[in-house]
Amino acid sequence: MSDERALRFTRTAEKELRRLDPSIRARVLRAMDGLGADDRSLDVRRLTGSEHFRLRVGDWRVIFDYDRATQTVLVRHVLPRGRAHER
Repeated sequence: MSDERALRFTRTAEKELRRLDPSIRARVLRAMDGLGADDRSLDVRRLTGSEHFRLRVGDWRVIFDYDRATQTVLVRHVLPRGRAHER
C-alpha cells in the first residue's frame, strides 16, 4: 500500500502555475510533490474559517483541499502572499 496521494489541479491553478517564472514554478512544484507524498516538513495550515488549506513556498501560497476518503489533493490557486490572503 502506498502513502502517495493523488495531486489534481483546477484550471485556474494550472493557469497560475504556467504564468510563474520557471525557477519559482519549479520550487512550487517540488513543494506540491511533498503534498502528494505526505511530507510533514512542509508549512501547511488550514485557512481560518475555511475548508481550504494553504502551503507556504517562500512568498507564494498554494491553496488546496484534501479529501481523506480518496487521498486526493486538489490545488485551487497558486498566488503571491498578498493576493492569497485576500481570498
